[in-house]
Amino acid sequence: MKKTVPLLSLLTLLILTGCYGTGDAIKEEAYLNAKDVNEVVVSVSSANVEIVSEDRDDIYVVFNTYEKSERLMTKEGTVTYIETKTPKLLGVPVGVVRKDLTVYLPEEYDKDLDLKLSSGSLKMEEFKLDDVTCDLSSGGIDFSGMEFGALELDLSSGDVDMDYVVVGEMNADLSSGKLELKHFTGALEGKLSSGSVEISYLNDMNDLDIDVSSGDVTVTYNEGVDGHFRLSTSSGRIRTDLNFDYQEIMDDGDEFEGGIGDETYEIRIKTSSGDITVGD
Repeated sequence: MKKTVPLLSLLTLLILTGCYGTGDAIKEEAYLNAKDVNEVVVSVSSANVEIVSEDRDDIYVVFNTYEKSERLMTKEGTVTYIETKTPKLLGVPVGVVRKDLTVYLPEEYDKDLDLKLSSGSLKMEEFKLDDVTCDLSSGGIDFSGMEFGALELDLSSGDVDMDYVVVGEMNADLSSGKLELKHFTGALEGKLSSGSVEISYLNDMNDLDIDVSSGDVTVTYNEGVDGHFRLSTSSGRIRTDLNFDYQEIMDDGDEFEGGIGDETYEIRIKTSSGDITVGD
């Protein structure tokens, strides 16, 4: 027993101090069949991931990693899997370094995408896709020039930054971070435990349901305001400069209800602690 404890302590020390090392930097590649693919699943433990639209017939994957760090694994089919796995020493993952995964999809690909990241960033631009799911434990999301049939985001810690994004329906669940949507189009349901929400619409508005426990919400409309508004905060202020056809302020200013036009869309914004600003 006396020999076992020092041995384990030495092993732990070697791992934590990096004496085992991650090995040399390596580049792994895979060329996958894109024909009849209905869904691409990308599952990564720790890496910066970029999805690129390119003029090509196959799916090309590039993973910049290290000999003793995560390695690339793929499986072809109507559902195509792209994964990274970490080699282990006595059950302990070895090596915590930056890794980059780039997935090149054909320009014609417009099906589903399922993205799972434990830690890292996710970047994607100039795509038109059907259903997209993003599940991140810690990291950031950067989308631009995108069009989704449906988009679902689940982020434990990190920021979401989107510019010129069109969605049929979007659902966002963030534990901690910032949700920023610029030149946005589509229906949105969002929940945020701690952080801020900033939304600016490109043209017409749509249904909006936002619930924030702690943080501010700012919504800016460009044109075509036509909806029924319900705004409430337990601790904060409500500000709006929209020209409502009717409005009612309740509970000493903590609740606001008003309507514009035919009230085609429903807008509900609620904060437990934080300000709400709605304008044009």
